[in-house]
Amino acid sequence: MNTAKINRGIKSIVSTALIFCLCFSFMPSMAADMSVSQDCIEFIKSKEGFYKDMYTYGDSWLIGYGTLCEEGEYPDGISEEKAEELLREELKKHEAEVQNFADKNGIKLQQHQYDALVSFTYNLGSGWLSGNS
Repeated sequence: MNTAKINRGIKSIVSTALIFCLCFSFMPSMAADMSVSQDCIEFIKSKEGFYKDMYTYGDSWLIGYGTLCEEGEYPDGISEEKAEELLREELKKHEAEVQNFADKNGIKLQQHQYDALVSFTYNLGSGWLSGNS
C-alpha cells in the first residue's frame, strides 16, 4: 500500500480525534477573525510530510505539504519555502470557512479549537460544515 495513502488515513483518524477532544471544550472565547497559529502550521507540516514532487491521491494531484495542485503544474518539483507558502494560502480558505461557520452558529473558539478545526477542514474538506453533515 502507498505510504501517502497510509499517512492520509492516519491523519484522518488523528484529525477526527482532535476535533472531538479539542473543539467541544467550550471555554472562554478568543476574539473573532482568528488565524491559525504557527503551532498549527508546524503540526500540519509534521503530519503531512514534505513531498518535493507531485503525487496523486485518488483523482487529486498534491505537492509539498499535501496541497492540491493541477497535473503538470510543478514539473520541476517545489521548494519547502514555496510549499509552506502554498499551505498558508490554502489554510486561509479554510480559516474563512471555519470562521463563517462559527459566526453563523454563535460559537466562540479558543486558539487550539480553531487550529484543530482548520486542520480538520484542510485534511477532510469543508463538507462537515454544511447542515447536511
